[in-house]
Amino acid sequence: MMTVTLIGEKIAKVGSEFIYCGPIPECRDCRLKNVCFALDEGRRYRITKVRDVKHECEVHEGGARVVEVEKTETPYLIDARLALGGSTITYSLREACNNIGCELFRTCYPAGLKEGEKMKIVSVGAEVQCPAGNKLVDVKLARSDEKS
Repeated sequence: MMTVTLIGEKIAKVGSEFIYCGPIPECRDCRLKNVCFALDEGRRYRITKVRDVKHECEVHEGGARVVEVEKTETPYLIDARLALGGSTITYSLREACNNIGCELFRTCYPAGLKEGEKMKIVSVGAEVQCPAGNKLVDVKLARSDEKS
């Protein structure tokens, strides 16, 4: 399903992904805020089309561009024993690794997911070499209450 929103001119590129973090105070008086606020907080989106329409924006330098977006899956590294396509998991922060300098850290702890949230594994990818020695597999997650 296509959704229309506004995003900063400088980052409005087809294929770009972002996580909607929710309304911000600077937008309180904007006449277009309902277009931006129509997204689901904490949800990952991919820009599928950039329209020619541009608006002035107090938040984005250079203004905001009208874009079409779609919800997309969240990449995640999961214990290989739990990587079963179609299964539902409860997202939980790992305690085995706290190496924030690791190149895999953002995939092990993806932004937008909340502790205890139910997620469906929509696809299972390859095993990933974990510097800490954990047996991890690359998967894509979707909210368990959404169609994939």
